[in-house]
Amino acid sequence: NAYTAYTWFPGSKQVFNLFLIPAVFMSGAISLGLCYIIYKSSRKVRPQLIIELALLAMIVVPFFLPKMHERYFYSADVLAIVFAFFSPSRFWVPILMVGSSFVSYQPFLFEQDLLPLPVLTLAILVLIVLLGADTVHQLFPSAVAIGADGLESGPDTRPPAARSAYIPQ
Repeated sequence: NAYTAYTWFPGSKQVFNLFLIPAVFMSGAISLGLCYIIYKSSRKVRPQLIIELALLAMIVVPFFLPKMHERYFYSADVLAIVFAFFSPSRFWVPILMVGSSFVSYQPFLFEQDLLPLPVLTLAILVLIVLLGADTVHQLFPSAVAIGADGLESGPDTRPPAARSAYIPQ
């Protein structure tokens, strides 16, 4: 009942075993990619970012590794609560993480499914994408971003004199 990427695979053991070794290599590649992104950043890593990176790793690794159980997400549940103290504006992260864990324990504890497992998997995938995007944004703040008006905005590359001059439009 773990909400991993493999809940969307067919239930036959032969199909699952076919993807077992490639899935381990894919998980390693994802983890190394995360490490490479952190390495390439020139930003000083603050405690809040360390907690966010640890939380992202605690969610990503068991999500993409095959044969994971609910217990492998315990550390992510605890770290999500710690993360809420560092980033109170993102209170939804521990609610989504711990809530998904709680719902995944229901078949074992009370013999009832509150939500189908693929729905929980989708919720955790959305959490990974949102935390990953926020982490990349914090590590590379000068990267080009799309503003609310839909236009690209990036670092101001004009010379210092042009930046301070008022030019009416």
